Amino acid sequence: MHSPAEREGQFQVSVTTDAGSHRVALSGELDIATADQLTESLEGVRPASGDRMVIDLSAVSFMDSTGLRVLITANRDATAAGYSLVIVTGESPAKRVLELTRMDEHMQVVSSL
Repeated sequence: MHSPAEREGQFQVSVTTDAGSHRVALSGELDIATADQLTESLEGVRPASGDRMVIDLSAVSFMDSTGLRVLITANRDATAAGYSLVIVTGESPAKRVLELTRMDEHMQVVSSL
């Protein structure tokens, strides 16, 4: 079993911004040990009304309910601020979590852009 510090080392967040489009790409395990890191990264991105934010989960190897909570909050924030949020899952385990919880019916979830 990995210590939290080792597991956090495997998790990475990459943020890119280009003319009204913001992309947050994740890799590794999105769980209780890493959710705060994603939350902090998302708080650092400030989309304006009409912008688009993409959260790319296609390289996520695991996601638990803590990661799901961060995505639900991000979706709520996007709606309140007037920008669109797109969650890209690829065939990652995150896709299955979103389907099982039926959150894919409440968020814009796509397999690829």
